[in-house]
Order: sequence, then structure tokens, then C-alpha cells
Amino acid sequence: MTRSRPDLDLGAMPPARRRLYALLVLLVPVVLLAAGELAARIFYHPSSIDLFQQQTVNGVAYRTINPGVTSRYFPTLAIQPGTAPDMFRAVKAPGTIRIFALGASSTLGYPYMVNGSFPSMLRDRLRERMPGRTVEMVNLGVTAVTSHTVLDFAVRSLDEDPDLIIVYAGHNEYYGALGVGSSQFVGSARWIVRTYLALHASRLFLLLKAAITDMARSVGEQPANRTGTLMELMARETAIPLGSSTYARGLETYRANIDALLEEAADRKVPVILTTVVSNLKDLPPLRSVVPDAWTSDQRARIVEDLTKVDSALDRGDLRTAVDVLAAWAPAESVHAGLAYRHAAVSARRGDWPSADAGYRLARDLDGVRFRAPSAVNDLLRSYAGRTGVVLADAESLMVRRAPHGVIGKEFLLEHVHPNLQGYEVIADAVEPAVVAVLRSKGHAVDAAPSAGVHPFVTTVDSLVAAYRIQILVNSWPFTTKGLTLADMVANTPEEQLALGFLRNEMTWEALHVRAAEMYERSNRLDAAEAEYRALIAATPYNVSPFLRLGVILQRQGRLEAADATFLHSLTVERTATALLNLGEIAYETGRHADAVERLSEALRLGQLDEARVPEIRLAIAVATLRGGNADRSLSMAEALADAYPGFERGQAFLKFVREQRARGGRR
Repeated sequence: MTRSRPDLDLGAMPPARRRLYALLVLLVPVVLLAAGELAARIFYHPSSIDLFQQQTVNGVAYRTINPGVTSRYFPTLAIQPGTAPDMFRAVKAPGTIRIFALGASSTLGYPYMVNGSFPSMLRDRLRERMPGRTVEMVNLGVTAVTSHTVLDFAVRSLDEDPDLIIVYAGHNEYYGALGVGSSQFVGSARWIVRTYLALHASRLFLLLKAAITDMARSVGEQPANRTGTLMELMARETAIPLGSSTYARGLETYRANIDALLEEAADRKVPVILTTVVSNLKDLPPLRSVVPDAWTSDQRARIVEDLTKVDSALDRGDLRTAVDVLAAWAPAESVHAGLAYRHAAVSARRGDWPSADAGYRLARDLDGVRFRAPSAVNDLLRSYAGRTGVVLADAESLMVRRAPHGVIGKEFLLEHVHPNLQGYEVIADAVEPAVVAVLRSKGHAVDAAPSAGVHPFVTTVDSLVAAYRIQILVNSWPFTTKGLTLADMVANTPEEQLALGFLRNEMTWEALHVRAAEMYERSNRLDAAEAEYRALIAATPYNVSPFLRLGVILQRQGRLEAADATFLHSLTVERTATALLNLGEIAYETGRHADAVERLSEALRLGQLDEARVPEIRLAIAVATLRGGNADRSLSMAEALADAYPGFERGQAFLKFVREQRARGGRR
């Protein structure tokens, strides 16, 4: 007969033993988790999700944003959003100005990217206004992210000794990654999201996350397998009414994350520039009008018919009919986005632009599809003005002042929130004085603004890439149901072929510009080729190749002074025989024979040249020496050249020439 174990009687235990037992019970899961974490760290080695990764260029260590970091925020997307290619030195050099720009697609510069973003424009302006200084403007924008990502990136970037941080964010708080209405959703409460992100420091968590994601994708149609634009893939709740609990949670999360960011920066004594965000008010009707629950089916049908009547009346200039139809719905204007938008349009037709602006803003705030930040976001950002360590750059107010009739529309915006180049320049104009004020307060000298301004290095192929992106975006949800894709795009020119090739991932951004430049060179369109190389130099100043190619273009144009400056600048990036040879050639052509000898001699000493080229270069050095007036030295060089390369006929001919000149007592 089997005897049963008696139940454990905790009450009968001595207090000390009871406490020990409770401690052991608590420690068991901790020990198991620690063992699991240790095993995961030994046997599981996922791709890095750190914000920065290190690269070495010309023997110098740089850091750049790690594309894999986005997997933290987009757990179910198979294709992760892109990042900027900006690099900065791993060890900050003395005198360097280092600025991090944080935000989403408008910070990244969509649809132009790279040189078309407002951080890039600021970079170019600061380089112009701070000659001789290294300016590292690091764009940390990522498409479709929320303030959760902005906060994480800010905290990590503070470890890299920035002079200041710029924040332009707010449009994606609802549908962006981990937003309250997003398909990339882990919880509506902020503490859940912050805990989820903090757990990414655990290798065991990453292993479990990868396993769960793989299982989810294998059992059916998951968000990772859906097709569409990123806007369509990101939206989970397609209607978020103004004042709803979801709306309030989005704003509260944004406020809490901005507060946390500012506190972290203040602790490290790093200034932060908060930038108000801009959106299209006048030329983008609401994407979805949320109808009050109390409305009857008849009211729901009539509002659609009546709004169509108003649109038709406005199209034919019949303002009276539009006003009469809207009058019947006056009580509903404050709750229906479509009505508010049409009332604003009527005010605009009447020339009452202040009322039109107020109406358009109301329509934007009532829009149930929340891809545009509501007024409350900019109100919150403005409330931080005057806080220690915070500078407000009011881009929206500046754009209002420059917009026709003071209402923001298609003059500056391509669709709902992404500016055109003029719009990005307005944002840069708003941020630049704030940046200059911060830098001057830190003791940095900044010249007065250039009178002609500095224009973005955006070329024809960049503009075509942008046009294709926008064409696809506005022909997809939520703007329409057409669903236009890249496969529908047709190229009619060589530039369009290059642009589509880039969008189809057939080449990198750098290769796109190199191919465009080479195409222009073949057709002798040197100005266009120059623009491509200057775009590359602006974006990748650590790469010597575009400097060298640009220098050659300038030589072909006869712009020797500019070519000389370009080759000299290239030497600060990397000392190459190519640059030195061209500098020697320019020096010879401009009568600076001693400089020519110096440059050509250094080119030889670098040891980068093919042996077959050495005799010609040694001959050029001897000739420049003779032209510089040192006949004896030139003769010695010619004799050494003839001895080393007896089969080099031009060298033998030059030796004969020098000897004959000396015999006649001449120099040349």
C-alpha cells in the first residue's frame, strides 16, 4: 500500500523557515528565466537591433543607423521601412557640430529623401555659414513611426555627444508603429508598449518573438503578407473620432513621450528644438467623415447626396446653391468633417480667409482617418516654449505666413502631410534660426545667412523618384481604391528608367546618381553631370569618388580654379594619386610649376599607380622642373628616367632636348 505525502503545512513552519520557503518559490522563475537568457545568449545570435552600427571608411570608424533597428517597432511587417544613409565619426573630432534630427517620413524627406529633407537643407546651410567646421547632421527619421521610436532614438543618440537634437513628429501617433490605432500594435496602454520595447534588451525575448512571428506567418494571411502602401498596411482602426478614448490615448502617449525625451535631454544638458508640424488644410478633403451614432439612415443617405450637390455647385461657381444646401446642415458642421470642409470652401470663395482657415482646421481635426496630426499636437508643442533647454521652431506659423491667403495647401504640400521642396525649405527656414541661436549660445561662431540662400542638391532623377512615389501613394488607400503599384509605372526617358530601376531596388541611391552622371557625360551635358556629383558629395562627404569625378568635369569645362579647389578638398577625405595628378596638371597649366612638381612627386610616392604610368609622370615632373627654371635638376631627372626606362622613346627624346638646350646655353 502506497503512503501519501502529507500536505505542506506552512502555518506549522517556524517564521524563518516560512520566509525562506517563500523566497525560494519566488526565486525559481527568476532562476529559470536567467538560465534561459544565458542559454539564448550562448546559442541564439540574431541580427543586431542596436540603433547604430559601425563602418570603417578610409581607415576612419564611422557610425550609421542600423536598418535592422526598425524590427523593434514593426513586429509583423516583412519589409521594414528604410532609413537615411547619414554617417558620423565614432569618435567626435574637436570642433565638430553634431546634430540629430528625429521624426518620421517628413523628417526623412519623403518622397525626395537624402538631399531633399529639411535636415539636409540645414546641413548645407550650416556648412555654408560655418566654413572650415565639420557639420554632422544625422537624419534619424524613419517612415511611419510614432513618438515611441523618437523617444528611444533620442535616448540612444544622447550617448553620441550631440550639440542638439531636432524633433519633427506628431502625424503618426495613431497609425504609426505601436500607435493606438496601428496594425503594429502590442497594447493601448503606454506602459505596455514601453515594457515591450525594454524587453528587446533580452536575447530570450528576441528568440520568443521571432518564434511567435514565424508561427503566425505560417498559419495564414498575416499583416506581413498583405500588399499595399505603408499607409494602408499600418492602419488597424480606420476611424478614430475626435474626442474618443482612442483619440485621447494617442495624445496622452505623445505628451508622455515628449516629456520623457525632454527630461532625458535635460539630464544630459543637450538642447532640444521642437518643431510644429504642417499638413494640407485647403486642398485635401477629409479622408473620412465620422457620422454621429444618433443619425438616422435617412440622414446618412442625405448627407452624401447634399455634399455631392455642394461640390457640384462650387465647381460651377454657384455659390448661392452651395450656401443654401449647407444651411440645412448648419447644426452638424461642428461634428461632421465633410460639412466643416465645405463651409470652409464657401468662406474661401467669399474671400473670408480667416473663417476658411478655421473651418479647414476643424475639418482636419474631425477627419476620422488620422494621418494628419490634430491641432492639439501643435498646441502641446507650443506649450513647451520657454522651458529650459527647449527651443520652439514654429514651422506651421511660418508656412501660414507664406501661404496664399494664410491657408496651407498644395503650394507647399504634395498630399496630406509631405511637403514639396518649397515646403521643406519653409521648415528649414523655421528651424535654422533656432539652430543658430543654440550654437551661438554654446560659443560657436556662425556667419550671417548667405544672401542668395543655399538650395537643396536634388536632381532630375531625385524629382522623378519623388513623383513616382507620390503617384503611387495618392492612387492608393485612403485617397482612392485604385491601388496603383510600381508595376503600373512606365518609363519614357532614360532618366525615368533610372528612377524606376532605383525604386525597384535594382541599384542604390549612390549608383542611381553615378549612372545619371555618366549618362550626362556621354552626351556632353556636363552641367547636369556636375549636379549629380555635387548631390553625391553633399550626402556622402566621406566618399572621395564624387570629388574626383566632379573635378574632372570642372576641368573639361575649363573651370580650373574650381577644379583645383575640388581636388584639394578631396585630399582631406582621402589622399589619392588621382587627385594629386590632376592638381599637378592644373598647376602646370596655370604656370605654377613648383606646385606641379610637388603634386606629381607625391602622386608617385603614394605607390597607387600602375607601373606603366610611372615613366610618363616622371617625364612630366622633369618637364615642369625645366619650365620652373631648374635646368640642372631637370637634366638629372631626364638622365635617371632614360637609364630606368631605355625603351621609353619620349623620355629619350626629352633627354636629348635638354642636353641640346644646355649645349646652346638655353633653358628650354
